Amino acid sequence: MKLYSINNSFGFTLIEMMIAIFIFSIVSIMAYGGINYVLKGQNYLQTSSDQLRDMQLTFRYFEKDINQMKSLCSQSVSRSTTILCWRRGQSL
Repeated sequence: MKLYSINNSFGFTLIEMMIAIFIFSIVSIMAYGGINYVLKGQNYLQTSSDQLRDMQLTFRYFEKDINQMKSLCSQSVSRSTTILCWRRGQSL
């Protein structure tokens, strides 16, 4: 019959496992904080990008409407259609 001594055993002690789990949890918390920060920044950037796109679209519509008004004011308009046109230096 063989007797095994404690000194010849292989493996980790409870203290070593607890320290390893503690270090792993600290690294995980730091990684979560970094990922969370990046995701919040991405959401903010996406919202800002959407707002900018909507503004640009609105200004394109304004530009199109103003160009249409300029072309209508420069054409001769029939008497049945009333269009308010003004030129620089004239008051409404």
